[in-house]
Amino acid sequence: MMDVPGQTVLDFSPGYRKGQKTSQAADTEANATFKARHTQMVYMAIRNYKNGGTAKEIAKAGRAHGINLTDEQYHKRLHDLKDNEYLRNGERRKCKISGRLCKSWWLI
Repeated sequence: MMDVPGQTVLDFSPGYRKGQKTSQAADTEANATFKARHTQMVYMAIRNYKNGGTAKEIAKAGRAHGINLTDEQYHKRLHDLKDNEYLRNGERRKCKISGRLCKSWWLI
């Protein structure tokens, strides 16, 4: 596939879309590894920097200390931690960043 004359555009789509079972297994394993690592990073952000914060407050505190994930990644991992009973929701309160009424997140 050529985009600009002389330059090749690489196809980074997952191999399983092309029917390759080994690529599908590798993609699934890589996603599980990233998810586990991101979940641990979010847990550390809460434990060390912002227990009782809203998702955006936790994300901001984590990024200030080098845990550079998107707000969406923080939000997803917070729910994963709650599902696995590492966190609980506290009372809803006004977020210091968004100004909206949001869930607070607390370590169990």
